[in-house]
Amino acid sequence: MSCPTTQGFGENANPSYSGQGLKGHSGVDEGCLYGTPVMALKKGIVFKIIDDARPASDGSGYFAVFILSQDASGAYCEWQAGHLSEITCKIGDMVEPNSIIGKVGNKGTVFQGGIQITKAMQDAGDRRGTHIHWNKKILTRQNEAQRDADRKGVRLNVYGAGTYEDAEGYVYAINDFSNGYKGSVDPKDDLVLGYKEANAMAVGGIVKTIQAIVSTINSSELTVAQRLSFLSQMSIIIAKLKAWLAVK
Repeated sequence: MSCPTTQGFGENANPSYSGQGLKGHSGVDEGCLYGTPVMALKKGIVFKIIDDARPASDGSGYFAVFILSQDASGAYCEWQAGHLSEITCKIGDMVEPNSIIGKVGNKGTVFQGGIQITKAMQDAGDRRGTHIHWNKKILTRQNEAQRDADRKGVRLNVYGAGTYEDAEGYVYAINDFSNGYKGSVDPKDDLVLGYKEANAMAVGGIVKTIQAIVSTINSSELTVAQRLSFLSQMSIIIAKLKAWLAVK
């Protein structure tokens, strides 16, 4: 489900970002409620996770899921969903649009009203600064010869294990790493498209469930009580469908 944008790509060119070698914010932030389910926006593979078991190098307690996928043009991309409170997928999972990969949180470096909500404050239950950070990088898939020819390229890595290689031995170089955002690009349009795709899949699933219930209700073998039970289930599903249709 999409939430209001609280910080756009390239905004707030301040020391917090320049200290990381960035011109400004390297993604899009959405102000969702703490614990809101986070859905994958594209089909892809979870190739890296940062959490308590694989902690961020800066000690911030950052939680994030990294997914290798392809965008509408067929280009390879890295998608990152960050500041999660909980991660519900695992490395190696193949996810689809609408697959739940975690829950919105504030883990990592976050601010609210100019005040940093530190890891100690987060651990104590402070939920200020809650949002989801979406980040996208465009990639080039490289075989061994291409990798050798591109010795200066910056590539996707996996936690504690060096360069990421897919099942066929290909690696992925980050395009335009020197663009001032370490290869990140504005994901705004992809977010809009991704939410539409995810919602369409959810609605399609609900419609199929309704069709199955109608077919069951029409069965002559059901008792009146069973028919009423199925009608009750259908009313709940229709309510869910209306909620999905209300998502922009």
